[in-house]
Amino acid sequence: MATKEPQSHSSESSIFEIVVFAVVVALFVFVGNKAGARAVRGVMIFGAVWQQLKGRIPYGWEGRKPSGFLTGGLATVVNLILAALGFFVLVWPAVAMDVLCWSSN
Repeated sequence: MATKEPQSHSSESSIFEIVVFAVVVALFVFVGNKAGARAVRGVMIFGAVWQQLKGRIPYGWEGRKPSGFLTGGLATVVNLILAALGFFVLVWPAVAMDVLCWSSN
């Protein structure tokens, strides 16, 4: 029988991710779509900057060790795309909600 491999995240980062998720959901539910979209923008930009500082982006199945890492120029391009999406949500939250299908229309 296969044993479950240890998670790749520390418990502190997992708790942080859960808290951030809960805050974003609470903003969407209790404050409004624009506040939630702005929170998503902040998370996207912060995530892109954090991954760029780390210099690599892990990929693979959640809860298991990463299958590999995007590094170098490819990681930089992916981080630039994520940061650009974050700035798009910052500048045009209403348009971003329509494009990303968050709109109620």
